[in-house]
Amino acid sequence: PPDQPREGDAPVRLADKIALAVKSWIGREMVYDKESDRPRRLKAGDVLILVQQRGRLSQAIIRKLKRRGVPVAPCNAT
Repeated sequence: PPDQPREGDAPVRLADKIALAVKSWIGREMVYDKESDRPRRLKAGDVLILVQQRGRLSQAIIRKLKRRGVPVAPCNAT
């Protein structure tokens, strides 16, 4: 499809950097858990990636996260 980003495009390169960073944080970085009142290791569900609009970049981020084995929640926002 014409709106599909291709490998090497700027959105794909940025998405890969984002996915690599998120993957490296999971299980390594510490976050404060309000429920247990203690620090714990970061989980995929702790990360929220905001984009201005859904499009090439958001599609590329989702694809790259999945390829790196990072669970991705459905995008329901309108």
